[in-house]
Amino acid sequence: MADARYGEAPGSRNRNPAPAKKTSSRALISDVETYTIDTSSLCFSHLAPLDLIGFCRGRVPELGVNMSAVKFVRSVWESFRATSGVEPRLIDGLRIVSAEPGKVNFELPIEKHHTNRLGILHGATLATMVDTSGSLALASRGLYSTGVSTDLSVTYLNAGGKIGDLVKGEVICDKFGKTLAYTSVKFMNKNDEIVARGSHTKFVALAWKDEKNITSELKPQVNESQASEVTRTSFSHQVKS
Repeated sequence: MADARYGEAPGSRNRNPAPAKKTSSRALISDVETYTIDTSSLCFSHLAPLDLIGFCRGRVPELGVNMSAVKFVRSVWESFRATSGVEPRLIDGLRIVSAEPGKVNFELPIEKHHTNRLGILHGATLATMVDTSGSLALASRGLYSTGVSTDLSVTYLNAGGKIGDLVKGEVICDKFGKTLAYTSVKFMNKNDEIVARGSHTKFVALAWKDEKNITSELKPQVNESQASEVTRTSFSHQVKS
């Protein structure tokens, strides 16, 4: 069988192969999928385009960390649903869409009990999600017991939607300390308009003692741009010194 990389039979490789032609990322991905690996048991739907290109260049994305984050965050959310008095009554339909260490994306289908007298999403529903999503952001860093609130604020910008619409949220853990943790969240309506912004501060000193925590497993990964900046800065420092 011909070698897909060199256009000849294995064992008779040309020592001076023709220069490689430039190809698009899409073609590169296709070549790697068909030649290098058997993709029948793989699914790339959860990867961003840059992750796919990185995969084809031999850099396997940190799938294990993100998959662990999603699983752990969902387990914490299920604990809220099973034991809390507020969440299962008001936002039981909230769904965790994705999670990685320090960030969680979620959504809520708007129902009758989420709305105000005008028939649109009630501010109290959003405030509840600011509270709960802040806890889920801490769960994405590995805390099972997510502490208690010390401060919470919401700024409302646009209508969130009416019954049957979907409101989406993205919450980020801005700072993860041993005593206090800070989170911020934004909500989007079906028109991709920012509905509201919120912030949530939590006291977490006691939460660190929970035996169900997996904080050592869910540490944020340094992305390529950050790594390049660190390398460039370090190199510049060495040259100057």
